[in-house]
Amino acid sequence: MKKTDIPEINIDEIMERIRVEVEKRKSLPGDTLEESGGAVQKNNASSQSQVSAVVNDSLPEGSMDYGVNKLCQYHDIDFIRNAYRVILQREPGLDELNVWLPRFRAGELTKKEILAQLRFGTEGRQKKVAIRGLLLPFLLYRSYKIPVLGKLLRIMGCIIHLPLLFRNIQGLEYAVNSRYDQLTNHIAELKKQIQAVESALPQKVGWPHVSSLYKTMQVTDGRLKATDGRLKATDDRLKVTGDRLKETDDRLKVTDGRLSYVIHESLGKINQELTNIDRQARDYKLNILAQQRRLDDLLAQGRSSIPLPTEGLAGVQATEADHILDAMYVSFEDRFRGTREDIKGRQRVYLPYVEKVQEKTGTGIILDVGCGRGEWLELLGEYGYKAKGVDLNAMMVAQSQELGLDVEVGDVFDYFTDMGPESLAVVTGFHIVEHLPLKTMLALFDQAYRVLKPGGMVIFETPNPENILVGSCNFYYDPTHRNPIPPEVLRFLLEARGYEGLEIVRLHENREYLELKESNISEKITSRFYGPQDYSVIGYKA
Repeated sequence: MKKTDIPEINIDEIMERIRVEVEKRKSLPGDTLEESGGAVQKNNASSQSQVSAVVNDSLPEGSMDYGVNKLCQYHDIDFIRNAYRVILQREPGLDELNVWLPRFRAGELTKKEILAQLRFGTEGRQKKVAIRGLLLPFLLYRSYKIPVLGKLLRIMGCIIHLPLLFRNIQGLEYAVNSRYDQLTNHIAELKKQIQAVESALPQKVGWPHVSSLYKTMQVTDGRLKATDGRLKATDDRLKVTGDRLKETDDRLKVTDGRLSYVIHESLGKINQELTNIDRQARDYKLNILAQQRRLDDLLAQGRSSIPLPTEGLAGVQATEADHILDAMYVSFEDRFRGTREDIKGRQRVYLPYVEKVQEKTGTGIILDVGCGRGEWLELLGEYGYKAKGVDLNAMMVAQSQELGLDVEVGDVFDYFTDMGPESLAVVTGFHIVEHLPLKTMLALFDQAYRVLKPGGMVIFETPNPENILVGSCNFYYDPTHRNPIPPEVLRFLLEARGYEGLEIVRLHENREYLELKESNISEKITSRFYGPQDYSVIGYKA
C-alpha cells in the first residue's frame, strides 16, 4: 500500500465507535439500577419514571406504597434524591441538598429521620405517599425533641439498636466489596473492548499515522519533562534566595529591636528629666505665690492698724443703702436669667466633676460664691452634697433660706476671713467674675485657693464673648457687668494664681445654631453668632 493510500484518522468515527460500545455495555443484562453522578434510573430505554427505580419489586406497577427498608438501601446523595422522588415525587433542589447532605454526612440525622421529616412535612402530607414502617421512627424522632427525656430516649434507642447497627455495618461492608468487585469487572471489560478497538484501528484508520502521532507525543513529552526540570532548578534557586532574604529580615528585626530599646530608654530618660523640670518649675511658682500672699497679708494687717478710710477687698463695702436695689435685681434675674428649672438643667453638666473631686478629697463642703437664687445649691442638695452659699443680695438670700438652703448675706471676702485653710472641697462662682475689677478677681482666686483642700476644685462660669452676639450685645443686658472676659484670659488668670489641670467648657449653644449647622452656611460664621453663649473654666489645687 502506498503512503498516499493510507486513510486519514477520523476522530469523530473513533468517538462514535466508543459510544456504540458504551451503549452495548448499558444494554447487557444484570444491573437493574445505575447510580451515576447521584442520579438513579433504569438501564433500559423503556423506563417509565425515575421514581419507579426504587419501587419495591413485590408491589404492582404504579403502586404508591413503599417500604422504609427499600428506601434505606441507598446511600449519601442517592438516598436523598430517591427519598425526594418517592415521597415528594420530584427532584431535590440544590439548596435542599445543601441543607440535608451536611447534616446527614455529619451523623446529625439518620435515614429514617430524614424520611419522616419529608413525609410528615407540609409538602409530604399533600402528596400522601404511604411509607410502611415510618410512623414509629417519626414518633421516636419527635420524642427526641423533649428536653432531657429526649436525650435519654435517644441513648436507650442507640443501645437497643446496637445489634442491628452491627448487622447494617456488616451488610454495608459486603455491599461495598460487592460493588468494588462489580466495578473491577466493569473496568476489565472496558479494557478488553478498548484493546479490541485498538487492534481494529490499524486496518481501518491507518496505523502509520497513529504511530507517527505517538512519536510526536513522546518528543513533546520529553521537551515538557526538560522544561519541568528547568522550572524545578529555578524553584530551588528561588528557595535559596528566599532563605537568604529571611535571614536578612531576621537580622533587620534584631537591629530594629535594639534600636527600639535604645530609643525607648532615651525617651524614658528625657521624659523623666522633663518631669523633674516641670515639678521644679511648679514648686518655684507655688513658692513665689505663697510669698506674695504672705506679703499681701502683712500689707493688709498694716493698713488695718492705720485709722484711714479704706475699701474692702470687694471694692465697695455693702451697706443698707445697697439693698434698695435688691428687689429690682431679683426681677431682672427672673426676666433675663431664666427659670430655676432651666438653670438647674444647665448646671447638671458640672455634677460629674463634683463627684470626682469628692472621691479625691473625701466628703467636703461646697461653697457657691454669689449664689443668687440658689439653683446650684438646690441641685447639689438633691444629689446629697453638703453645700453653702453667700451673696450680697438680701432678698435672694431670703428666698433661698425659705427653700431650706444654707445661705448667708455678706461679702465673700469677709466670709473667707472667718474660714480656715484647706476647709472646702469645691468653690464655685456662676456669672460673678464679670462683675469684679481685676484686683478683686485675683483676690477671690487667691482666697479660694487658700481655703481649698489639696485636689480641690474651682468652677467659674461667665458669658462667652466668642459669640459675637453675646460679646457685643447680650453681655450688656446686665448693667452691673464690667467687661467680657475671653476664655483664654480667664484660664490664664487662674493658672497665674497657681491652679492646675485647667479646662475650658463651652456651654449653652443657641438652638438656631443647631439648625444652621445643617444648612450651607459656613460653620465658622454660624458658630460666631449662634455658638456657645457661656463658658466655664475648671481648675484644681495642687
